[in-house]
Amino acid sequence: MKRLVTLLLSALLAVTLSSPVLAGSLDSEMATAVRFLQQNNILAGDETGNLQLDKSLTRAELAAIASRLTVNQEHLMADQKYYAGQCTFTDVPEWARVYVGYCASMYYVGGYGDGRYGPDDPVTPAAACTVLLRCCGNLVPFAWSYDTALDAAVQYGIAPREALLEEHISRGTLSILLYRTAEKLGFSMEDVEPDTGDTSDEDTASEMEQQVAELVNQERAAQGLAPLTFSADLCDGARRKSQDMHDNNYFSHDSPTFGSPFDMMSSMGIDFWAAGENIAMGYPTAEDVMEGWMNSPSHRANILSEAFTEIGVGYVDGYWTQWFVNR
Repeated sequence: MKRLVTLLLSALLAVTLSSPVLAGSLDSEMATAVRFLQQNNILAGDETGNLQLDKSLTRAELAAIASRLTVNQEHLMADQKYYAGQCTFTDVPEWARVYVGYCASMYYVGGYGDGRYGPDDPVTPAAACTVLLRCCGNLVPFAWSYDTALDAAVQYGIAPREALLEEHISRGTLSILLYRTAEKLGFSMEDVEPDTGDTSDEDTASEMEQQVAELVNQERAAQGLAPLTFSADLCDGARRKSQDMHDNNYFSHDSPTFGSPFDMMSSMGIDFWAAGENIAMGYPTAEDVMEGWMNSPSHRANILSEAFTEIGVGYVDGYWTQWFVNR
């Protein structure tokens, strides 16, 4: 999953918060949803494992995901020639024909009426809700239409209203809708296991943390800025924050255990006159998370701030934290 949040504290204790992802209670639900979807092979990442949850998805990708949600993939692949033949649209790429054909045969998706499906078109919240409501079929106990799909999805409980405000639905937002839809379809919601990928190894995590610090200083050097000192106590705090997000299944600057990042720093005896925090979730490598942070103006500002002199990095099973201070 790829998500970013940044926080900065100036000498005057003015806090700046920037979050391009869902906040509050939905953060925790998204984290649980992503784990569930990965464990059930419903949501897949790219060739490096990136889930790209901050990115929009295409209509072809939605058909593939809806297929994984509603039909046994072994059965689908056994009949792939048949279902690919059900895809009568002229613009669907070969890899997606079996998924679009299956979804079209089940009336989950439709085309534009001119022989086109629009496989590369981004998915709107209304379109996503329509497809998932159709997946539920007669389980939906009331009548609805495309024009009322947003309200119907909220009423049926597969979509929180605040998750439907995007112009084009992101993969992260869709994960919440998929998770809720899966429950309606009878999936077991119990025992969602935590991420236990290879990068959970402490030595590997430590190497990745060091890599992030090195990449930060490379970016600073390119801008003519002084390097940041890699600080052991900041790394310890950042790692605790990542562990806390992982263990308590949330994604936010404010920890239910430690409070704000600045409360947490103070409780650890870290004195500062300027401090900042960047967090991210779902990036599998140091290079990936740095690319995400550097492509976000607010995170980039922390990384390139002249106010900071030290950095700590913490990585735990997909959760990243950067701490910056000047003492």
